[in-house]
Amino acid sequence: MHLNHCEAELIQIIKKENGLFLSSYQICQSLGDAYSVLWQQIQSEYGTEDGSAEMGTGAGKHYSPASYVAHSLEHLRKLHPQIKKEYFRCKGVTFESGRIEPGYTGNILTIWAWQK
Repeated sequence: MHLNHCEAELIQIIKKENGLFLSSYQICQSLGDAYSVLWQQIQSEYGTEDGSAEMGTGAGKHYSPASYVAHSLEHLRKLHPQIKKEYFRCKGVTFESGRIEPGYTGNILTIWAWQK
């Protein structure tokens, strides 16, 4: 699936927030809610892989739906300067009753917004 495959849907989701930032995971949730067929296609193609790949195998492949969405937004922000990318240091912050949501890999989250 090309990185601009869901351009219109991703832009609509972040525009809807009127300049506020969303994490890639929140954007994935919105894709699932608003565009379930598209989200199912993304999940089908980029389902999570178990185990770790040997170094060099699968280069350029996105290993999760959230990874695909983040890479798509990174690609789209080169075409649309209104897409802003920031980093949120969330050390000590908890989500969903103390549970860290899928896609979380450390103490820093990438967040996205549409700002003029």
